[in-house]
Order: sequence, then structure tokens, then C-alpha cells
Amino acid sequence: MRLHLLALLAKEPAHGYELKQALEQTFGSAYPSPNIGQVYVTLGRLEKDGLIRVVDVEQSNRPNKKRSTI
Repeated sequence: MRLHLLALLAKEPAHGYELKQALEQTFGSAYPSPNIGQVYVTLGRLEKDGLIRVVDVEQSNRPNKKRSTI
């Protein structure tokens, strides 16, 4: 899943739930639908390894969201 997420993030920054949707749309039934937890754990590992950056996106009436980018 690491390489798939990196490929999607190379196109544009995204939130974890957007990456999950993109994986489902891209691979359809050829790729098992990932659990959202898998996506966030993998993003955390990619950030720890220095392969991506995570930035806070401020929201006025909600907690900040995190957006991942290469």
C-alpha cells in the first residue's frame, strides 16, 4: 500500500479519507478495499520515514484536519 499511496500523493496532496476513495476508484474490485485505519497507519509510517509531510488544515468550526503531501 505504501507505493500506491505515494503514487497518489505525487499527483496532489490529500487527506487519508480521500486517498482511501482514490484507491477504491483506481483499483475497484482488483484490489481489496483498504481499511481507513490501514491508510492512516501507512501515512504515519511514511511520515516517520521522511517520505511525506503532514500539514494541518485549519477549519473554523471543527478540529484541524491533516493533509499529506510529498
